[in-house]
Amino acid sequence: MGGAASHETTGPLEEDTTKMVVSLQPKGKSLGVLLVSSTLHGTRIKSFVSGEEAERSKRLAVGDVITHINSQAVQGACQASDLIKAAITQQRGIDIALIRKAKIEVLLTKPSPGAVLGLTLTSRAGTCIVTAIEAGSLSALSGLITLGCEVRAINGSFECTTNALAACDALRRATQAVKLIIAHSSLQNEQLQAFTEAQTSDVRI
Repeated sequence: MGGAASHETTGPLEEDTTKMVVSLQPKGKSLGVLLVSSTLHGTRIKSFVSGEEAERSKRLAVGDVITHINSQAVQGACQASDLIKAAITQQRGIDIALIRKAKIEVLLTKPSPGAVLGLTLTSRAGTCIVTAIEAGSLSALSGLITLGCEVRAINGSFECTTNALAACDALRRATQAVKLIIAHSSLQNEQLQAFTEAQTSDVRI
């Protein structure tokens, strides 16, 4: 199954959004997404199936609004699911055009003070960028953090996100609740891969 479908009613999209296309090459029989029809905006991603392609890609996020699949406009969750299934059956790649909130708040709760969040961060031009997300980690399970996104604040502090070392130190000091403000990236797959491979100063937390 490409993606399960259900229905919800939502309010207007936030004005602060970004548009992008995510390209995936499913290797199994499922993409592993739960899709929700919205009466106003088509189709939203509600959650991921652990271990499936959508989660492993680290490129999709919970709350993403899907507008097109392989250049075909999407009107609802059932149609989106059918398009995904057809592409998988035909062993085709899946190009997903989507709208995403440009900046969101993510709350992670550590089960213990020393718990690992599963993020790899790197510094870029005075900002802190996510370059890897460990499968099954707290960050991955949130469904909200994607590769290439920028960490803007940690527990209300903006100063600690100007470089990866300072950000990781702040994340380690947090004993339980970790509140992140992140800005999603609009980098395409090839751009993100090139940027990630070029980094030599990654810090893991």
